[in-house]
Amino acid sequence: PVPVVSLGIGLVVALAAWSIIFVGSAGVRSAARGVGAWHFDEIEFFDGLASEPHFADESAMIAQSYYWTLFKSGQRNHPDWLHYAAYDHPPLPKYMFGLFLDLAGLPTPTSIAPWMNWIRGDFSQPSDPRVLFWARVPAALFGVGGIVAIYVVGLQLHSRLTGVLAALLLLVNPLYLTHARRAMSDSFAECMVIAAVAVALWGSKELWQPRIRRSRWMVFVVAESVLCGLAALAKLNGGVATVI
Repeated sequence: PVPVVSLGIGLVVALAAWSIIFVGSAGVRSAARGVGAWHFDEIEFFDGLASEPHFADESAMIAQSYYWTLFKSGQRNHPDWLHYAAYDHPPLPKYMFGLFLDLAGLPTPTSIAPWMNWIRGDFSQPSDPRVLFWARVPAALFGVGGIVAIYVVGLQLHSRLTGVLAALLLLVNPLYLTHARRAMSDSFAECMVIAAVAVALWGSKELWQPRIRRSRWMVFVVAESVLCGLAALAKLNGGVATVI
């Protein structure tokens, strides 16, 4: 059946995106040799993600994961919620960075001090390389999601081949790969905007059907609303998803 074929191709696209973003060429060569391919603690399998040069703004974003610490501990009235760092960037990326650091058993910031140090010019990367790596993981996952979303856009516009070509073009885009490997908000916004466009294309087709199924219409409205909201929560210019 056509939907099954499209889904299968989508999974292949996702695996290809995972390989390029997470593994990188060095990791692929290591896996092919069977040397250190699955040394997860040494991050050799995920060489592409771990070897991306540190960017100064990553330290600021990781420092702002302090607000995840406040959020999960229920400190809703803490005065630091009124600090500039709280609204310097929308919350989705900083919460995701903090969540993944927690899942990896790594400490999250417990005060605003790391961000203040960054403001004063301390752009150094975290002393523990695992912190930088695990903060990059959610950005990379959203990067993979963006590749799958652009495949769905091509699928909705023309055909499976168009979707695959669109995904390949985005996958080899150096700027997109850089965003997907950095602990910053860009890949979150890109993924949500592209996904919103994909759902909008599907919904527009439903609108032109002779008889609109109420259940599908509700799925479209809810999904599109959530994606547009998440796009804005990822980065303010992600609000363009609503305009589109």
